[in-house]
Amino acid sequence: MIYKVAAVLLTCLGLVIAGCGGGGSSGNLTPYDGADVMPNDGSEKVSVLTDIQITLDKSLDPTTVNANNVMLVSKLPVTGTLVYDNANQVVTFTPSKPLEYDTRYILRLSGIKDDAGNDLSYPEYSFKTYVNPIRQRIYYSSGITTSYIESTQDSNGNEIQTVRYGGAGNDGVWLTSDDTIASYGKSTFDDNNNKLQNISYDGPGLDANWLTADDEVSNHIVYGYNSNGDNTEFIYYAASGSDGIWFTNDDTVSTHNEHLYNTDGLITDLIYRSSAGADNVWYTSDDVIGTHVEYVYDNYGNATQSHYYNDAGNDGIWLTVDDVISRSNITSYDVNGFKTQYVSYNQPNNVTRGYGVYDHNSNGNLIRSINYNATGADGIWFTADDIIADYTVNYYDVAGNRTQAVRYNGEGMDGVWQTSDDDIAHVMEYDSSL
Repeated sequence: MIYKVAAVLLTCLGLVIAGCGGGGSSGNLTPYDGADVMPNDGSEKVSVLTDIQITLDKSLDPTTVNANNVMLVSKLPVTGTLVYDNANQVVTFTPSKPLEYDTRYILRLSGIKDDAGNDLSYPEYSFKTYVNPIRQRIYYSSGITTSYIESTQDSNGNEIQTVRYGGAGNDGVWLTSDDTIASYGKSTFDDNNNKLQNISYDGPGLDANWLTADDEVSNHIVYGYNSNGDNTEFIYYAASGSDGIWFTNDDTVSTHNEHLYNTDGLITDLIYRSSAGADNVWYTSDDVIGTHVEYVYDNYGNATQSHYYNDAGNDGIWLTVDDVISRSNITSYDVNGFKTQYVSYNQPNNVTRGYGVYDHNSNGNLIRSINYNATGADGIWFTADDIIADYTVNYYDVAGNRTQAVRYNGEGMDGVWQTSDDDIAHVMEYDSSL
């Protein structure tokens, strides 16, 4: 007999390492010898379309195979369908939508008994999905290449270098070895794959050769993290300071951004500080906030609202109840958690300023997003003649990894959107092997 349970796994919105009570760290416990879990514990480069399958050598008490005892956990809740096939002694969890890229998931099994009522001891199992990073971005204007960016990743899929090419070189042909570099950036990461810094270069230095030690730094970004690995800080250095030497204590800070999170590890606030305030000292209480973005989530961890504040209100104090919202975005999802639409409003009167719609394929991958920025001739939003601003089409391989994304920003010679002659704004190629 096959037992099927609709598993809404909302009891654990915890962090990847910590969460609903119990459980140890993956790999430290001896698993029940008769259980074979796929994906295997510690697997990397797992498809975002994967099912979780547990094959056993004995029959289970089907009442113990439920959403409380079989949990797939990340920073977001994982919802889906849980099926126990008693005849073949297989438990299968099918997520309701594709998993997130570059995310570690933990499978927690507890409270499961065999058909004789014996408790079965299981450890936690973990796996990580494909990173699926961008490897190339090509930009166009009126059908002509204007620039492109080549990305280099380390073995973990972290983007460690980006090189922007701004000219086709002496041969006049783009994407050849003599293309002219306009700028590039280098990033470093810690052992947990957290980005620590990014250094951007905008000149080849005295030797006139790019990608050498004397290249001219244009800016420097430092990232900070909390103990859970959440990015909490972003410091942008725009100049080398009075000593003229980069990476010393007097480098000039341009902006200091703070990121706040809730107990589930979901980002709730982005605070953008634009100057050091009256004391002219950064990281003190009078640093000037320029913008504050607030995020609101539903019970499933989907971001349903974002509010952009651009003024401290009558009290002149930021992060208080009278801060002024300039813009809000409201995002809708279907019953399976697929994003279906967002609407952007100018505040304070909820005046529609634009919206977007999303289409997914049968695997749940996002295949098309369309942004609208004006009403058509009827002057009414959300009707067939609304004006498209741009749209993006995504392509995937059989594992659900994105292979290409094409953004269109014009309707082409025929004056009709979503036809073969639409103007391409840029094309992004992805690495599906990492």
